[in-house]
Amino acid sequence: MTPTPTYDWINDPKGYKTTAGAIPDNRCFHCGSRFIGAKFAAFCNICDNEMTPDSDDATIFVVTDKANKQGYLISRREYVANRIRIPDDIKTEEEYKKKLQAMEEPEQPMKATFTRADDLLDMD
Repeated sequence: MTPTPTYDWINDPKGYKTTAGAIPDNRCFHCGSRFIGAKFAAFCNICDNEMTPDSDDATIFVVTDKANKQGYLISRREYVANRIRIPDDIKTEEEYKKKLQAMEEPEQPMKATFTRADDLLDMD
């Protein structure tokens, strides 16, 4: 598998940087792609997996309430999988989620049911 090419943040050919010259929160620091959940991480799911060798068994503590130090444990694989790249032509995360839902095929009902192997021989 070919590694994802690194985006040139110094020259910034696509003009992703903010007016202050910083990398925006919604961009992967490695490839420059936008991704869901960018406020909590610096890399998209693909770049993170490419740069992290064999740490899928690791567990991460996700803080939900800083004041009471509460949260929950989640596997690194699940945590990283939530950072999905968004194409540049899509403006918002909600628009992308709607596009994904529209692309999902509805579940097809089974055409026949049977309870025994002999029933397969009798099917038309």
